This record gives sequence, structure tokens and C-alpha cells, in this order.
Amino acid sequence: MVQSPTNSPPYRSYVYIVGWSRAGPIKIGRTNALLKRLTQLQIGVPYRLRIWGAARVNDAAKAESLCHRHLRAAALLGEWFSIAPKSARQILAEIAASIDPRWNWWQPSLSEAMYRAHQLNPSSPRPSSVHKRYRKDAAMAELRWQRKQGWR
Repeated sequence: MVQSPTNSPPYRSYVYIVGWSRAGPIKIGRTNALLKRLTQLQIGVPYRLRIWGAARVNDAAKAESLCHRHLRAAALLGEWFSIAPKSARQILAEIAASIDPRWNWWQPSLSEAMYRAHQLNPSSPRPSSVHKRYRKDAAMAELRWQRKQGWR
């Protein structure tokens, strides 16, 4: 029996918090492909961007809209806000929990972390077994640092 579209579970996408400093500013947006979106954003920003948090929810459009509305007083331009990422994470967690009781924080897989490590150092030679090991070590170091900071 084929399941109809109305009975299928809703697609879950991400509401993300991106920025380059612990003091802000941050960007709050939504996407289905988090790392691809980070790469797109990085092109127009002169500083290294970091994902400070990304909640996977059923209704990302609604969660993003509520976050923007909640942070209206701290709005800079477009989807950029003058607020610390830690405060934005707390707000996003509250909003995500109110929309979707099954929401969860994004956790990068090893392949995603390796992809991110390669994006940070694109001038490195083509991957070989040595370079793959280097990228894996760099990706794991990035994850350890994020966990130490309490973001993962």
C-alpha cells in the first residue's frame, strides 16, 4: 500500500545559528543542507564562520520566523542579529521545543566534519591516505574544541 503525502511524516529541516565571534553578530536562517549553506555564506564573509547551533525541527519556517520575531530588538540587517550565540541557542531551544517535541540539535557526522575541515583548508593537496588522515584529525580536533566550549 502506498502512503499518501498527507499521511507521511513532515520533512525535518534545520534552523541554524551562524557567526564568527562569541560576542556576535549572528545569522539565523533555515536550510535542508547545513554544510552546503555554510559554504555559501562563507563566500560573502571575511571571517571564518562557525555553526553555533542548528535545531532540526518539523516546521523550520515557523521556528525561524519566531526566532526573528523574538530577536527583533537586536536586529541588524536582514537575518543578522547583535546577540551572543549562547543566548540565541537558548532562545532557539525554547522555540524548537514549543513547535516540535521531537526536535534535536544537529551533530556532525565524521564525514561532515571531514568535509568542513577540507573546506577550511582548500589549498591543501589532493587527498591521499596521508591527507585523509590529516583531515580526519583536523575534523576531530574541531569537534573536541566545540564540545569543550559546550556547543555540542
